[in-house]
Amino acid sequence: MSTPATKQHFLTLDFLRGTAAFCVLLLHWFDGVGLPWCHYGYLAVDFFFLLSGFVIAHSYEQRLLTTMSVGRFLWIRFVRLYPLIVIGVTFGLVRTVLRGHFTPEVAVAPLHYALLTLANLVMLPIPKTSVIGVGLFPLDAVLWSLLFELLANAAYAIFIGRLTRRVLAVIVVIGAAGLVAVLVTGIGIDASLNAGAEQANFAGGFARITFSFFLGVLIYRLRSQGRLPSFAAGPLVLSAVLMAVLCLPKGWLGPWAELAAVTVLFPAIVVLGANHLTQGLAARASRVLGDLSYPVYVLQVPLMWIAGGALKAAHLYDRVPLVWVGVALMMVIAVISWAALKLVDEPVRRYLTGLTRKKLVTQQ
Repeated sequence: MSTPATKQHFLTLDFLRGTAAFCVLLLHWFDGVGLPWCHYGYLAVDFFFLLSGFVIAHSYEQRLLTTMSVGRFLWIRFVRLYPLIVIGVTFGLVRTVLRGHFTPEVAVAPLHYALLTLANLVMLPIPKTSVIGVGLFPLDAVLWSLLFELLANAAYAIFIGRLTRRVLAVIVVIGAAGLVAVLVTGIGIDASLNAGAEQANFAGGFARITFSFFLGVLIYRLRSQGRLPSFAAGPLVLSAVLMAVLCLPKGWLGPWAELAAVTVLFPAIVVLGANHLTQGLAARASRVLGDLSYPVYVLQVPLMWIAGGALKAAHLYDRVPLVWVGVALMMVIAVISWAALKLVDEPVRRYLTGLTRKKLVTQQ
C-alpha cells in the first residue's frame, strides 16, 4: 500500500497535470482541424483549477496565516506565471503579424497590434471586435483561464483568515450551483461546461474557478486534518482514468456527465493521487511532466496557429494526415516548451526571485 504524502512534492499530481496539459493540446488541434477526438479536453481546465487550489493551499496556507503578506504571495505567483505568458503572447504576435502579411484582408495597423499585445500582456480581456485571433485573448487563447487563476489566488490570499471549513464548503456549494446554472442556461459552447473563454460565456468561468479552486483548498484542509480516506492510486492508473474522460470523442458525454466528472471524479483523483508516494522511474517521469505542464499549456495555441498557418502556406494542409500531424506537433511543442522553460522561464524566475531576496535582506 502506498504511503500518504506529507510535506513533499506531490509527484503523482505532477504526472496528472502533465497528462491533462497534453490532452488540452490534442483537443485544440483536433478541434481546429475538424476531428472529434479528445473533445472533452476543456474539462482539464477544471482539473487544473482543482489541483491549483490544493497545491497552493499546501504550499502557502500556513505562511499566509503567519508571516507572508498578500503582496509577497501575489509577487510569487506573478513570477511563477508571467515569463511564459510573455513568451506565449510573443508567439501569438508573430503568428498574427505573419497572418496579416500573407492574408492582407485580415491585416491591421501597427498601432492595433501594439494595443492588442499590451492588452494581452496585462491580462485584459478583449471583446470580439476584430478579425484577429479568437476569444477574449486573441494572441494566446488560454490566458482566460490564467486570469481566473490569478483572481482566485488573490481572493484566497486576501480572505484566508476567514476561510474556515464551513465558509469553504459554502463557497464550493455556490460554485456548484454556478456550474448547474451554466448547464441550465446553455451559455457554454454546445451547452456544455466549456465556458469562460469567450465574451458570450465569460461569466461561466467564475463558476468553474469558484467551485474547483476552493474545493481544492478544502480538500487540502480536510486531508491535513486527517478527515479524508488514505486510499491511494498511482499515476498510470489515475492518468488512464483522466484520459478516459478527456479524450472521449464528441458526443460521448452529456452535460450532466461532465458535471459528475468535475464534481465527483476529479476530486477523487486528486485525493487518491495526493495519497500516493511516487518513486523510481515514475517519479522521474512525473517531474518531467510536471515541469512541462505549464509551458505546454501556455504555448500550445500560438504554436499550433503558427504550424497550421505554415501548412496552409505550403499547400500541405489538405495533403497530409492531420491526425499524425497532431501527434508530431505534440512532440515539437513539448521540445519548444522544454527549451522555453530551461532557457528563459527558469533563469528569469531565478533572477526575479533573487531581486526580491536582496530587497528583503536590505529591508532587514
